[in-house]
Amino acid sequence: MKKQLFTIALFLLASTAFAQKTYLDILANYSPSTFYYGNSNSELKDYRENLKGIQAGLSFQAGITENFTLVSELYYMQKGSKLKADNPVNGVKTKTRLHLIEMPVLARLYLGKFYLNAGPSIAYQTGGKVTLSPTETSPETKTKIQFGNGDDEYKRWDAGVEFGGGYELPFKKTMRVTFDVRYHVGLVNISNVSEVYNRSLLFNVMISKPWKTNPFAKK
Repeated sequence: MKKQLFTIALFLLASTAFAQKTYLDILANYSPSTFYYGNSNSELKDYRENLKGIQAGLSFQAGITENFTLVSELYYMQKGSKLKADNPVNGVKTKTRLHLIEMPVLARLYLGKFYLNAGPSIAYQTGGKVTLSPTETSPETKTKIQFGNGDDEYKRWDAGVEFGGGYELPFKKTMRVTFDVRYHVGLVNISNVSEVYNRSLLFNVMISKPWKTNPFAKK
């Protein structure tokens, strides 16, 4: 937790010098996700399917130089995964959906209108459900996910890295349209009994106006 607070503090302190490429964007996007089960559950690889989800929140970009910025985001996101029927875990088509509050801090390097992103991310899992599809002998069942240290519980905190790129297109002189694609790699095993890591692909389309002044700058 101290490392997380230290990262946030560095971002806020550095932002007092930011002047260029400073934007605040609203995020509302599509983000398919899946689980990576590690080497201990490699037999599940062929049974995985992406789970459709959404992402909604805010993205703040503050420029250090003409070609380099820092981007801090805070958003609600749905993650999880699906398993096909006849899978080795329970043999039933299964959907696991998690609800998270996530905050990445990314370094962004501009190469003309294109840019590259990379940076760490932390997340807090607020809830979730596991849904088992109906079969000939049983109805559909939904089980609320519990968090803690028990064998049938998940961990609350997750952390990972995000990397990708995008394209920024000027629009009506002072506005911009940004197309951003990122891949998130979870580094924390969120299960207490087996290997389960979050993986997600983020598709972002943002339209925004630049800040006239830096909101963190000294008056």
